[in-house]
Amino acid sequence: MTRFAKLLSVILIGLICLAGCQQTEMFTVTFYDDMGNVLKTEKVAKGKSAVAPDAPIIPNSEQYSYEFTGWNKDFSEVTGDLKVYPTYKMEINKYTYTFLDYDDTVLKQQTTYYGTPIVPPKLNDREAPEGYRYDFESWGKEVGVLRGDITFKAEYRLVRYYTVSVYGADFTEIINTITVDEGMLPPVPREPKLERETGLYYDFLGWFTDSAEGELFDFTEPLTQNIVLYPRYEVKPFELKGKVVSFLGDSITTFYSPDSPLNSSFQGQYEYYYPNPQTDVQKFFQTWWATALSLTETTLGLNNSRGGAKVYNEGNETDVTAGMNYSRINDLGKNGRPDIIVIYMGTNDYVTTVTPTNFEFAYRTMLNRIFEVYPNVDVFVCTIQSPGSTYQQEFRARWMQFNEIICQVAGDYHLPIIDFSSIITDANHAKNTSDALHPNASGMTLLGVEAANAIKRFFGIE
Repeated sequence: MTRFAKLLSVILIGLICLAGCQQTEMFTVTFYDDMGNVLKTEKVAKGKSAVAPDAPIIPNSEQYSYEFTGWNKDFSEVTGDLKVYPTYKMEINKYTYTFLDYDDTVLKQQTTYYGTPIVPPKLNDREAPEGYRYDFESWGKEVGVLRGDITFKAEYRLVRYYTVSVYGADFTEIINTITVDEGMLPPVPREPKLERETGLYYDFLGWFTDSAEGELFDFTEPLTQNIVLYPRYEVKPFELKGKVVSFLGDSITTFYSPDSPLNSSFQGQYEYYYPNPQTDVQKFFQTWWATALSLTETTLGLNNSRGGAKVYNEGNETDVTAGMNYSRINDLGKNGRPDIIVIYMGTNDYVTTVTPTNFEFAYRTMLNRIFEVYPNVDVFVCTIQSPGSTYQQEFRARWMQFNEIICQVAGDYHLPIIDFSSIITDANHAKNTSDALHPNASGMTLLGVEAANAIKRFFGIE
């Protein structure tokens, strides 16, 4: 062997040994589940692929379903250490709720997502025997939010009931039919509105089981049968003397003094105007309303008047000062049911920002509520006295407009008017008032006489 050949052999053998001694580069691939637990750890040569474990399964819950979609990293050609996690598609589960009627008729069925509020359907009328009805009680289960397939079935209770047929004052037609469940007390119907003849007084005696001979019905016993009720009255010549009169007013109708036999009902500070150092009205008998009571020989029920009071409540039903609100109307009968109600209000509406539309709405509402609470009361409405020719023209225009509204509403309701605007006028305003809006003693006398005369005229009394 030549020297060159020997040298070449040595080089080749060295290369072979060197290649055999050189190691392959390796990396660690670790697979985890969704909770971070190790599923598998594998050593993978550089550029080689790791072998994934079986796809980990997340158990479905009531609310969610999980679908394995793969791994978050590519491990087909590994070039470094890897931490590989599974990925999932999460969906909200859908369920079906069903509502059945008593006879298994499907009223509603809907498939929707877990957690959706369950909405019951409208029930069909269920036919019942005469004198009975079916009252819905429940769906048998709590109706809340959807948490799985669920079926509801309507449950009913058979209820025995009786009817109370209420005739009107002329006995020609039934004006109301009241349904009363067995074992329950029947409600007392409102006294019907009566068309009365001038000069006659109709004293309501109560509800009877016959138009002529029946007994006074006892409303304290539960019903055991259907009944028919008739109103009965005692008709007698009208006498104004002794009738109960209540007043609904503002500061012009107030009076309070601890030693006075008659006062207005609101007695707090600033709630009454009379007596006042600026006026000569110092005794109750100098007020227009006391004068009217004296001249008509009537009895005061309640003088429900308050300084600053308006008819309109500014949208506040809890306002105890507004004439249209139930609190003031209910108080008119606090000392006994009034036969007559006299309303003198509107001044504080026209001298403030109350719109004519709101004033008319409030005045009509006030009358509706009065007749709701006192169906056969006689209501007199007063126009508003003049504020004087020198009063601000803007408010004078409103004064005239608000008086027109009072007259229009009175006409619509067929109510008698006490026309104070014709008694204290621009011409005599200065000598009959203590300021622009409040009458003095002479003005009070004029108003009281006019009120008494209007009441007498209405009842045909000279």
